[in-house]
Amino acid sequence: MTPQDRFEAIYDAYYPAIHQYAARRTGSADDTADVISETFLTAFDALPERDREVLALACWEGLTSEQIAKVVECTAIAARTRLHRARKRLAARLERPELSTISVGEA
Repeated sequence: MTPQDRFEAIYDAYYPAIHQYAARRTGSADDTADVISETFLTAFDALPERDREVLALACWEGLTSEQIAKVVECTAIAARTRLHRARKRLAARLERPELSTISVGEA
């Protein structure tokens, strides 16, 4: 499973609940999409810089653990560990919204 697949798994796991809640609250497909995007972005932005860095390199740049290790100057094992922990922190922020800064009224 690639880093992108793992991020998609987190997205897929939390998307239905966020969508259902946002759709009930907004009543608009466009507003619902905005709330979903803002929720994931806010959770991502609330992570420590080093977590955002490895997630961005893996998920959006498509780098392997070995390539990430070279960029962040660590071992491949350390890069994999950092990715794993960053994904867990992202999932925790999506699970418990109070860990991040978004509220539905702000989205």
